[in-house]
Amino acid sequence: FVWAMVGEPPVRGKDAVRRFMAQRPQEPPVFTVDTLIGDGDVVVAKGDMTMQDDAGADSAYAFCDVWRFRGEQLASLDAFVIKTSSAAKAATAGSGR
Repeated sequence: FVWAMVGEPPVRGKDAVRRFMAQRPQEPPVFTVDTLIGDGDVVVAKGDMTMQDDAGADSAYAFCDVWRFRGEQLASLDAFVIKTSSAAKAATAGSGR
């Protein structure tokens, strides 16, 4: 498994993913998926997420994840994450944008 976050070095293998996740804030992000598309061995999810920053404050992000499968196993994740303002997220919430 390879997890590639744009702008960061890829994380390769289950053990590396576990070590990477152990370095992150304890609270998991809260995801809102507004688009989910599947075709063949690829699933794309797009939406918003809120995650705590190093100071413990909530920060808003937009994301688009491209998941690839090999058979029934996850093979890779390409993650595109952009920090957004909370005000912009609130303004577009529920508007279908």
